[in-house]
Amino acid sequence: MTRHETHVLPDPLNREFERDLRKIATRGVVKLFNSVLIAQEEALAEEEEEAPITPGKDRTKGAKRRRTNEKKKKQKTENQS
Repeated sequence: MTRHETHVLPDPLNREFERDLRKIATRGVVKLFNSVLIAQEEALAEEEEEAPITPGKDRTKGAKRRRTNEKKKKQKTENQS
């Protein structure tokens, strides 16, 4: 099995350089995952705004949370009456 000509094994004397490269790569991956998470949250928020809640159809965490909050509000109004 031949190795690609540009592949170079890490030099033990350049540990700081390798560590810096690893830090840079880690920051990039964290930024990527954070941007994906933000995009997913925005898409979910838009989806929730567009679609009304229908029984049995909403299986998202946000819809469950909203139903729980609605139940709590309903219980408070019943207790106050």
